[in-house]
Amino acid sequence: MCVLTLPFIGMADVKPAALFADGMVIQRETQAPVWGTADASETVTVSASWGESAATTADASGKWMLKLKTPEAGGPYALTIQGNNTVEIKDVLSGEVWFCSGQSNMAFNLKSLAKTNNHRTEKRYKPAASYVKQEMTTARDEMLRQFTVTGNTSPLEPLGRLSGQWMSSSPQTNPDFSGTAYFFGRELRKDLDVPVGLILCAWGATRVEPWIPAEAYQQDEEMAVYYQNNMMLEEEERAEREATRRGWRPTVPSTIFNGMVNPVIPYAIKGTIWYQGEANSSHNPQMYERNLRALISSWREHWGQGDFPFYFAQLANYARPAPGTPAFDGWPTVCDQQRRTLGLKNTGMAVLRDIGEARDVHPHNKMDVGKRLALWALKHDYKQKVSVCSGPLYQSHNIKGDKVIITFDSAGSGL
Repeated sequence: MCVLTLPFIGMADVKPAALFADGMVIQRETQAPVWGTADASETVTVSASWGESAATTADASGKWMLKLKTPEAGGPYALTIQGNNTVEIKDVLSGEVWFCSGQSNMAFNLKSLAKTNNHRTEKRYKPAASYVKQEMTTARDEMLRQFTVTGNTSPLEPLGRLSGQWMSSSPQTNPDFSGTAYFFGRELRKDLDVPVGLILCAWGATRVEPWIPAEAYQQDEEMAVYYQNNMMLEEEERAEREATRRGWRPTVPSTIFNGMVNPVIPYAIKGTIWYQGEANSSHNPQMYERNLRALISSWREHWGQGDFPFYFAQLANYARPAPGTPAFDGWPTVCDQQRRTLGLKNTGMAVLRDIGEARDVHPHNKMDVGKRLALWALKHDYKQKVSVCSGPLYQSHNIKGDKVIITFDSAGSGL
């Protein structure tokens, strides 16, 4: 007698990407991508309680993606994802979704900004910290939500998975909201009265280079040389770090894009806000415009949503400049490089030269940071009645005799 033993073949559960979870905010009135994993060739159907549904078949690797028509602002709704199993996603809101990225001034949460006992905090800035504390401990808004992407790096391969969770604004969750993102979202909520979802994807002390996808470096000769040199150096140092399980550093080109940004793509968003540049004041500041342009253009290409709005914060004033220091050389260089990036379509810059702190690179006044970024969105994307959304910006000049006549944009009622 012959006994034939067959291997057990399990069926993989259909599983949506981490962003598709209870409490999510989906971009309103668009064709929103929904994706995840399942068995190869498994049929996956997504049904929404607002009356739309779509179906697709998982590919040979088990990946699936479809697009779902989203409703006007509102909710809560529910999503049902069905394959070999069924996944129910509850408390779904349809509204405005913004990707909020950068380094520590984007990452800094309300809890950190509310501290008034920081030795670097001058007395005149403590009222701002006190205001943040009051807001943090009292504000509650079920329609303002944040998804925080967990920090991760990947040196060579763009990742497809991420971890994180959605939370709505309340005294219990507010401490973990990004200060910049929170006050940006609060302004949108106040003026638009629709749900707002903030996807926080930030990492303190990081340069712009790790946020740029690898292929963007190959489109510029100088950037390509920088990329190759850094990758070679990183390979040489990697063996030592592996011994201590430290892994790849978040300074290596493309590592953060691969590990944190790519897994979010192509989640439907309205646009991006960006607060970064401090770390580049001492690292290739003269290259910042080129790098930021490459970042913006490549992100737009990867997302496939056209030239979505990209609004960034110009560096705030900081320290007491002395020759040879970053504050003297690199800081103003980065600021000017940021200004030059405004030549790229659908970009905007929040000028912060009046809210910085001499002894702290993290200004407590994130209220105005968020508001100034929001003014760009309210004026250009939501067509609200905003007379001026920026500080004065040079437009042109004309020489007449012994006089120079300078014309500015966004001058309001005059200078």
